[in-house]
Amino acid sequence: PAWRPDKAMALENPAAYREYMETLGGAAGMEIRTYRDLCEALGRRHDFFAANGCRLSDHGLACFYGTGYTDSEIEGIFAKVMAGRTVNGEEIAKFRSAFLHDQAVMDAESGWVQQYHVGVIRNNNTRMFDLVGPDAGCDSVLDCALAEDGNRFFDRLASEEKLAKTILYCLNPKDNAVMMTMAYNFNDGTVP
Repeated sequence: PAWRPDKAMALENPAAYREYMETLGGAAGMEIRTYRDLCEALGRRHDFFAANGCRLSDHGLACFYGTGYTDSEIEGIFAKVMAGRTVNGEEIAKFRSAFLHDQAVMDAESGWVQQYHVGVIRNNNTRMFDLVGPDAGCDSVLDCALAEDGNRFFDRLASEEKLAKTILYCLNPKDNAVMMTMAYNFNDGTVP
């Protein structure tokens, strides 16, 4: 199995997000009220996956997130969504930056490999979405900037000595050179 925590950073629909937090909390055996609770619940599930042979996290992203944030901002954004209020693009970028960082640190501390596949826009066909549900294969290549936030994201992990073995790929072939240079920026030579 692969660890795929994407739903835990899908803040766009507060009602669906709160419902997912209840499901996640039930699976983790705890109530999720704060962002720190979310991290603890995910840590418990990460441990469960590890106990069942998982050694790989898999993150499907539109783009990388490397926006600066404070812990209090992230708690506030989480509380806002849990209260049923919508968040703006800047808040989503901050939350996802924090979330991905915390997940990457968990992977590094567990000795897992992390995989990031970026450059996808999902669920483009409304009729199929309504018929089959999310992630039914109606996805397209997304054209977004990857280099700045991606390098910022990996640099923070490398600076903290929390950068796990990483697999990078992009669905948009125009970004292959960007991804390759990003990977080499943080390859210390210990892993071919």
